[in-house]
Amino acid sequence: MENEYVLLCEKDEMWARMLLTALRAEGIACEALAVNGAAYTMRTAMPETLRIYVPENELARARDVLGGMFGAVQ
Repeated sequence: MENEYVLLCEKDEMWARMLLTALRAEGIACEALAVNGAAYTMRTAMPETLRIYVPENELARARDVLGGMFGAVQ
C-alpha cells in the first residue's frame, strides 16, 4: 500500500505557496487543496485558504520545515 497523504496545516494562499516551495526544495512531496473555492473567494474578497498535505512518512520532516518558517508547530 502506498504511503497516504496526511494534513500538515492550513494557511492563507500566499503563505501556503511559500511553504509548498520550501517543502519541495527539501525534497518533500506535497499537495495543496483549496478550502473555500474560487466563487467564495471572489464573492467575499477574502484570501483563499489552502490545506497542505504530505506523505505520512514525511510528516516529521515537513513539520520541521513548517516550524522553521512559522515558529513552533503543535
